Amino acid sequence: MKNQLLLTSLLLILLGACHNDVDSPSLLYKRWHLARTRHLQDATWYTYHSEVYYDVEYRPDGTLIHRRDGQVATLCCNASRFSQKGSTIDYDEFLYCPNASCVSRPNAVIIVLSEDSLILLANNRLEQYEPAN
Repeated sequence: MKNQLLLTSLLLILLGACHNDVDSPSLLYKRWHLARTRHLQDATWYTYHSEVYYDVEYRPDGTLIHRRDGQVATLCCNASRFSQKGSTIDYDEFLYCPNASCVSRPNAVIIVLSEDSLILLANNRLEQYEPAN
């Protein structure tokens, strides 16, 4: 009985340590720059190098602000709103552009959220973000 109680306690501690809920959602509320991505089945990360610097800002009121080289930008096919439920981010209100074939972004799951790192899982792809300049 004593061993069973110890084993159950240990299991609960381990499950609690692996729980994926976001303890401090306020860490999300800042500007993030997409640094690299990889598909789940791949081991290789792909780094984004561009002549243009893009970032996205998550605001507490559910607004998403997209920037291009530091200036607010209206970008086709990007969501302008989000809602967060635990570790899930639901995107909404996508900008429609008549000359683009947009596919709405799936919900994302927060894998890592800290002061200096945001990793999202969306559409079988990991996206690693760093704080924007």
